[in-house]
This record gives sequence, C-alpha cells and structure tokens, in this order.
Amino acid sequence: MSLRFKAHLALLLCAFFWGVTFVVVKDALTDSSVFAYLAARFTLAIPPLVWFYRADLHKLSAADFWAGVRIGILMFGGYAFQTAGLKLTSPSKSAFLTGTSTVLVPLLLVIFWRTRIHLWRAAGIFLLWLAFS
Repeated sequence: MSLRFKAHLALLLCAFFWGVTFVVVKDALTDSSVFAYLAARFTLAIPPLVWFYRADLHKLSAADFWAGVRIGILMFGGYAFQTAGLKLTSPSKSAFLTGTSTVLVPLLLVIFWRTRIHLWRAAGIFLLWLAFS
C-alpha cells in the first residue's frame, strides 16, 4: 500500500469521524444543556492535553498565557454558538455550515486583508460557488 493511498485513507477516516461527531453531539444534547456538554467535553480534554504538553507548559510566558486565554475565549464562543445552533437544527445542516466556513475563511482573507491565496484554493472556492449558484 503506497504512502499516498494511506494518506487518502487517513483523510477519509478523519472526514468520517468529523461528520459522525455532529450526530453524536446532537444526540448528547437531548440529555444535557449546551454549556453542561461543553463543560464536560473540555474538562475531559484537560488531563490528556496537560500530560502531552507538560514540557511546553514550563516554558510558557505570561504574555503567551494571556494570549492563549484570549484565543480560548473566542474559541469557546465559537464552540458554544455552533453547539447551540446544532441543538436547533439538523446535524447535516450544521456540518454543511461548518464546512462552508472552511471555504469562506480564505475568501474573507482576500476581501478584507488583501492576501493572496493558492490557486487550488481559488479553484475550490470557484467550484463551490458554481455548485450552489
């Protein structure tokens, strides 16, 4: 089995698990609130992350810590809005909107920050536009 084929299988597996999580989270939200679910999810994630990054935590400066706090607050807001939205809609619609943001971010970078994007990304944005127009 070639390395390229293994990479394609790994990408397919990641996409599968990413898609399945929308259904799992939607099901979990029938038994808990959005914030209870997120609190449990992130509390369970803390110990393995602390263990995995234990050497890097000692090198953390105060500025890095506060930058992480600010980024964490914004990311929590994103997770909270996405999870609250998932409680109100279907997993497929939520996954579609989340996946669409993958294409919109480079486009917004071009529009607002005048950055250049790779030709393949531009082609993907164009093809997505063709598919939904």
